Amino acid sequence: MKLFIIISGLIVLLFGRKLFWFFIAITGFLMGISVGGSVFPGQPQWVTFLIAIAIGVLGALLALFAQRIAFALAGFYAGSYLTFTLSQFWGIHEPSVALSITGGIIGMVLLLLLMNWAIIILSSLAGAGAIAGTLNIGQEGSIIAFGALVAIGIVTQSSFLKMYEKPKSDNGIK
Repeated sequence: MKLFIIISGLIVLLFGRKLFWFFIAITGFLMGISVGGSVFPGQPQWVTFLIAIAIGVLGALLALFAQRIAFALAGFYAGSYLTFTLSQFWGIHEPSVALSITGGIIGMVLLLLLMNWAIIILSSLAGAGAIAGTLNIGQEGSIIAFGALVAIGIVTQSSFLKMYEKPKSDNGIK
């Protein structure tokens, strides 16, 4: 499972904007795994796993068929997952559902307002959180790895954004 999370985190970190449906599916899955135990305490792990898969699939389907709603959902998933992960970095081992929902709403609003850059930033944060949260390198090491990975993700994805921007027409003026 750790290898899956690390590989998925790398894909989201480096290609979250280009593979938007994958970004939504993976962050939805990670949010479901992270928050599922808090929302459904005492349930077997397979129940949490199935809920996480359902959340991820729902997000991916929305990304394919209802992009605007999917943007909002991606922001919510990433913001919620990021809030949950960062609260654990800061020593809050059982963050509240309200805290995750608040982070989700902030992520959703951010993404809807700033589309491309929000996707790049949120997917970089979510990918870095998935990777750094999986590594067993201590709190300080995780924070350093998280920061470095976020920077790598933002630089990588923004370079793709610049590569695919169409040059603006000069309307025949030279």
